[in-house]
Amino acid sequence: MLAWGITLFTLSSILVVVFCSFIRFWPYEPVFTWHNFLLKDTTYGLKPWINSLILALSTAVLGTFFAFSGSYLSTRYKNVSPLLQRLYNSLTALPLCIPGTVLGLGFVFAFNNVSFFSGALGSLALIVFNTTLHLYTVAHVMSANGLSQIDKRFETVGRTLGADKYFRTCFSLHPR
Repeated sequence: MLAWGITLFTLSSILVVVFCSFIRFWPYEPVFTWHNFLLKDTTYGLKPWINSLILALSTAVLGTFFAFSGSYLSTRYKNVSPLLQRLYNSLTALPLCIPGTVLGLGFVFAFNNVSFFSGALGSLALIVFNTTLHLYTVAHVMSANGLSQIDKRFETVGRTLGADKYFRTCFSLHPR
């Protein structure tokens, strides 16, 4: 019974938010309308939504590429010293310890008077870089754990069979 109470409380919270989105101006003008979904009274229209979509896609693509590349180099590359591997793995854990707002403000304050970064200030590129860096730790740890569970001899067998080391062995979805 307690579980149903918690479930109903959660669902009622969600339903109130959905219901209020159909009210013209809650609680002052309680008239049912579709006006809120037309985005005519907003200052920027669909631009914030499109920027959020670009931010999410850019962060996903860049984060996946850098996390997989970094974890591959730190777990599978043989010519890297163990000291550098430990240092890199320690540095990848650092962004998880710093809140995103602090990281963003740190970027703004650090690069505010640097002419090299003047074009990036206030741009979506800085936000993409900041978000990718902030969320890098989780992607790196997941990728490194996934790669450590795959037998290292898989790449040796692939090279023996004539497969390209990086593209066919690492990025193939279907073995040929």
